[in-house]
Parts: sequence; C-alpha cells; structure tokens
Amino acid sequence: MMMSNSKKKRQHYLPQFYLKGFSREYLKPEDKRNDSKYNVWYYDLAKRKIINRHVKKVAQESYYYSWITQDGDWDYTLEEILSEVETILAPFIKFLNDQIVEIQKTKKKISHFIISENQRYNLLEFLRITYARIPSTIEPMRNSIKKDFENNSSGKNIDENILKQITLETAMQLGTSKYDFVEIFDSRQLWILYPQSRLGSIITTDSPIVRFNKNGPNGIGYPDTEIYYPLSQNFVLVIMDKENDKSKLHVRAFNDRNELSKYNRYVAQHATKYLIGRDRDLIQSIVERIKFIKPKKYVEEMMDDTENI
Repeated sequence: MMMSNSKKKRQHYLPQFYLKGFSREYLKPEDKRNDSKYNVWYYDLAKRKIINRHVKKVAQESYYYSWITQDGDWDYTLEEILSEVETILAPFIKFLNDQIVEIQKTKKKISHFIISENQRYNLLEFLRITYARIPSTIEPMRNSIKKDFENNSSGKNIDENILKQITLETAMQLGTSKYDFVEIFDSRQLWILYPQSRLGSIITTDSPIVRFNKNGPNGIGYPDTEIYYPLSQNFVLVIMDKENDKSKLHVRAFNDRNELSKYNRYVAQHATKYLIGRDRDLIQSIVERIKFIKPKKYVEEMMDDTENI
C-alpha cells in the first residue's frame, strides 16, 4: 500500500509500532488503547533533557531514507520497503508480547514457544534490517564513503544527494554477503527474556541492538558473542549459544530486579541520541547512574568494530 506524501516525509529509524511497545498506553488491553496517547519518555543526550512525546515525533527525521532523483522528485522506495518489513513482523511481536503478559499475570512456568521456520527467519531479518537502518550504523558509513571518495578523487567533494543514496543502499545490504547475519544467527539459540512482573520494564535506545562477549571481542561472527535486542517494554530478544532445535524460542524471566536493572543500564550505555522508556522515574534513575559514551567517540568505535562483523 502506497503512503501519502505527507506521511512519507516523517521517516522513523525506530518504527512507530516498535516505539508504541515502550509506551504506558501499551499496558492497557488493546481495545482500551487510544492511538493519540502513545507517548514515551526519552532522554535526549544532546539537550540533556528528559522529554515526554508521542511516538510519531520520536526517533525520526524528514526524508531520512529518501533521496532526490534526477527528475527532482523524492525516491521513497527504501522507506516503502522498510514499511513492508514492519508490517510483516509487527503482528508476531504483538503475539509474543501478549504471551509474555499472560505469563507475567499467571506466573505460569514455560520453557519455550514453538515457532515456524518463517517466523524465525522474519524475526532475524528484522534484527538485521534494524541494525542496518539506525543512525549509529548509517552515519559512520556515510563518513567513511565520503572520505574514500575524497581520497580517490584528488579531494573533490561528492554530491550530498548521491552520497546519501550510496550510503543508504550500502547500509541496507549490511549482513547479506560476506557475513550473513541471518545465517549466523539462525545457528544459535533464540531467547525471550522478560521482567517477572509488569511493574518492571525494559528500555530501548536509538541504537537498540547491543552485543556482549565475556571472553573477548564482541563481533557478530564470534561464537561467544551474545546479541540483545529489546522488542517491547515486556521482553528482549537474546541470541546466544548453539541451537539444536530451531523450532524453539526459549523463554525465561530475569532472575530479579537487579539483573533487569543491570541489563537496562548496559543497553543505555550504547545510546547515541536517545534513551527511551515507559516511565520517567526509570529513565531518570538510569541517567543518574551511568556515564554516556559521547556520540563522536561512539562513531569511531562503531567504524573500528565493523571489521569484526
């Protein structure tokens, strides 16, 4: 379905359906929710302020995934492709969230869900595309492409519109060739990790996918690297260890509030623009307890780390 031009201008690098999952409105039964009240709290690293705003106005920029064609029109192809991917996965994330909420309410012990091969693929492909589309991937890639062009053309400047198109098209191919993200992740266990009660909540950031390896480098290709991707305020997707049964989506609760708090702080440390969550008090407490990595330094680390991807 084609979007109107007015809707196409505002382009989210974190999808609106995804951001809604971190809103207090998401706590209500689906038939009681009001679309105009899907606000989230977020800490703006540049402004050093905690702000409450509707998800339509969070993690978005005008024409972020579009460029101007030779005819002078905006090319919305990439934005439409991303919207199609979101449409495919949104119902499955909602289903998983509903299942977790039911577990939280009933305290029922469940070790895993059974998922189809297609559901598994779509989940992993959504993770790959998320990694490719966020500013902490695109911005250093843009700078690297620009620098390479200048070095190979005697200092000539590349047209900004052409640079944008090349950067976006290159970014969207990330994890599809030499290191196939989906193939790598598909050989590992997929876990759902959730707070024991709905009083606890999970936060996200403008750079939501984080990696951890207690034994060494945390490149995606390393077998000991764990991947964490918060998919709503109620659960985070974790990828780790070798999988023998790909029909399983493993499930467990955070051990306690301390483990949940430690996880939220680890995710927050990787924010480059925004720290996003359901509750102001939670955002405030995290801001007070951690020291954020400055955006410039983080960009440099991301560029160096791509060698291990």
